[in-house]
Amino acid sequence: LRHFNDSGAFLGKHPFISAKDERTRIMETLRTSPDTYFQERKNIELNISRYSSQLNSKTVSKEKKDKARENLEKHQATLQLYKDIFNEFVCQKS
Repeated sequence: LRHFNDSGAFLGKHPFISAKDERTRIMETLRTSPDTYFQERKNIELNISRYSSQLNSKTVSKEKKDKARENLEKHQATLQLYKDIFNEFVCQKS
């Protein structure tokens, strides 16, 4: 905000704003190219499966498991966003 007060322009986007942009992008993808939407969603589900298996593996190092846990949580949140947007889209069509 200090930069905005000094110059009248923002330095960048706040994470909340970028999350709304991602939501808009996903909704637009679903509307214009459902195949792309479902391919992206499938890739997210495959990432969740991969990171889950890394967490359950006994041969993976602790550092790699920690990174896998972070990625798993990120992809689970993204998948939930995709599901929420799909449910909204279906309700709008009804």
